[in-house]
Amino acid sequence: MYSKSPLQRKVTRLSSSERLRGTSTVHDSQPDALDLEAFISQEDPATRRAVAKQGKWVADTFYPGEETLATLRLRSGLSQKEFAALCGIRQPHVSRYEAGKHEPGLLQADRMAQVLGVSLERLAQAVRRSVEKLAA
Repeated sequence: MYSKSPLQRKVTRLSSSERLRGTSTVHDSQPDALDLEAFISQEDPATRRAVAKQGKWVADTFYPGEETLATLRLRSGLSQKEFAALCGIRQPHVSRYEAGKHEPGLLQADRMAQVLGVSLERLAQAVRRSVEKLAA
């Protein structure tokens, strides 16, 4: 028989009145939204490893041979939120860097390279590709 995942069970537990109103206690800021990051952080280490593995799969499957800041992060098995915390910045900054809308300063880039386990030169090339993708 089909077994529901922890995520499906959590969503299913919403009361019928919450479903009718289109609201949820899972995430307060958006109707029917699930804060996946918060949910995953509550899970066991095996779930975290599985999510990290899937991030690597996404980078390798959908962006083969392409090395941008996002693919470096995904291949490291980090979410934007985790990466931001390790770098001492907030998640929206990571999003803007990955989208090529902003470029990190030298000290921030050095910290990002350390967190990702890559050279500063490799990180600079990845950031440059992110900016070029936006311009294209």
